[in-house]
Amino acid sequence: MDQPPTIAAKRSSDGAHPREVGIDQIGTITPRVGYTWDNTMLYAKLGWAGVRVSARARNLGTGETIDFTDFTSGWTVGVGMEHVPWQNIVLGVEANYYNVGSFDRSGVDTFGVPARFFNTSASLWSISLRASYLFGPTIVTRYVN
Repeated sequence: MDQPPTIAAKRSSDGAHPREVGIDQIGTITPRVGYTWDNTMLYAKLGWAGVRVSARARNLGTGETIDFTDFTSGWTVGVGMEHVPWQNIVLGVEANYYNVGSFDRSGVDTFGVPARFFNTSASLWSISLRASYLFGPTIVTRYVN
């Protein structure tokens, strides 16, 4: 089965037990609060983040592996700026921090032995640049006009 591209991954090892935690999907619900002047808006946001986390560990001595993929919840905080240089064009930049705290999962490894991930955490930063086109009739507000 093909895996989706990983957005972020963290690898660690104690020599005999390499581990990897990756995030390949992010969903958020975040209201924005900001300040506008002329055609520019600065804003901050805070809210819920749901991520799809994949974790894998392997024992190099025995060949045992355990892995899981699951959705988990956390939070996000971010800041951004949007500017309207022309009537229907919006340019923006945004920086976000995502934290899903710690998550514990248990299961059986490839040899049928119970195993678990505990105190595992995943967090990441993202910076987005965007350009948008506003379809439909002209919007009459101080921010857009």
